[in-house]
Amino acid sequence: MGGGIAMNFVNAGLPVTLLETKQDALDKGLATIRCNYEAQVKKCKLTQEKVEARMALIQPTLAYADLAPADLIIEAVFEDLSVKEQVFRQLDEIAKPGAILASNTSTLDLNKIAAFTKRPGDVIGMYFFSPANVMKLLEVVRSETTKKDVLATVMQLAKTIKKTAVVSGVCDGFIGNWIVRQALFMLEKGALPAQIDRAIEKFGFAMGPFRMSNLAGNDIGWAIRKRRIRNNRRCVIHAWPIACVRWDVSARKPAQAGTTINRPNAMRNLPDSSMT
Repeated sequence: MGGGIAMNFVNAGLPVTLLETKQDALDKGLATIRCNYEAQVKKCKLTQEKVEARMALIQPTLAYADLAPADLIIEAVFEDLSVKEQVFRQLDEIAKPGAILASNTSTLDLNKIAAFTKRPGDVIGMYFFSPANVMKLLEVVRSETTKKDVLATVMQLAKTIKKTAVVSGVCDGFIGNWIVRQALFMLEKGALPAQIDRAIEKFGFAMGPFRMSNLAGNDIGWAIRKRRIRNNRRCVIHAWPIACVRWDVSARKPAQAGTTINRPNAMRNLPDSSMT
């Protein structure tokens, strides 16, 4: 997941520092990124020169201290609150004042994650759907303490990396996972897959090939088991990736060394009701 997140930023020309805790995992992550780009070369969607230019924007590291200059740090460790706590406490120690600390969590309580730091207003959720370098949807999760300028900055940055960003509050599964869970609950209560599809599509959420009517009968149980296996595998392969991007929002270009984050003021004076 961390490698896929990093690709979004280097595709937009933004330098990235990719952190892992072990060299073999770091090498594997870089190899996966290169493999994804090479596949695009074979399909004539990318030139080899562009591949090398994008790979040159990635700085691999095993040291948290190398994240210190970043304006934005995105953690993408697996879904365990104790692990998130360990990571965010370390990030809180090394990140510069004003840096945004983002979590790629898909289900955990962002209020608790923010409380692990001394800067809860600078903590926000950025949930990239897998594969992160392909899927367009980005759930931006604001905690009870997330500052408005932090939210505005992330929403603007989402456009730069060509993501469709939607804002969510802290709730069970946020938006995408909550919809899937509720659909499964309705199946358990006796609703037909086609009925669920009609209701979801009526309210603008077309599930395409993942619609419930394609999971009839035993296929529903198979899909649930497959999702669990895939999540477990992801936890093993992508145990500690963190994508880190230095970005000057006002200048719309990568920030220079030693600069501080410059957030837009557009949403600072809006009432809280505008954020619901």
